[in-house]
Amino acid sequence: MAVLMLLSLAFSSLLLVFPQIASAEDVTPMTTTQNSDNVLTNKLKIVAGKAGFAEADSTTLRKIFGALISAFLSILGILFLVYMLYAGYTYMVAHGEEEKVKKSLATIRQAIIGLCIVIGAYAIWAFFASYIIK
Repeated sequence: MAVLMLLSLAFSSLLLVFPQIASAEDVTPMTTTQNSDNVLTNKLKIVAGKAGFAEADSTTLRKIFGALISAFLSILGILFLVYMLYAGYTYMVAHGEEEKVKKSLATIRQAIIGLCIVIGAYAIWAFFASYIIK
């Protein structure tokens, strides 16, 4: 096991030292900063085109705001899942103790209510986002 780790470490360090092994392109330093920026930008556009990505347009504040709200609502959905798993775990380990069972069922009920609120907020956001993010 230790030999395998040592060999993988040696191979990966060779890739860092010798980029030719990794088939990496050698980027020679340019004489002027503006020229190098144009060359690198053009190379990135070529790579993006080959990967199937269109050239980016200007990002507006509405698009950024929309992405933040969508990310926030997605995180709330993940938190619901974690909350439900916690409540289910506490229900399973309650071993019939009445107080613990009631507490875990109340937690499950709160999680479901929270999920309904998040789904409602997401539905409202999805409705308005089509008009805002255009």
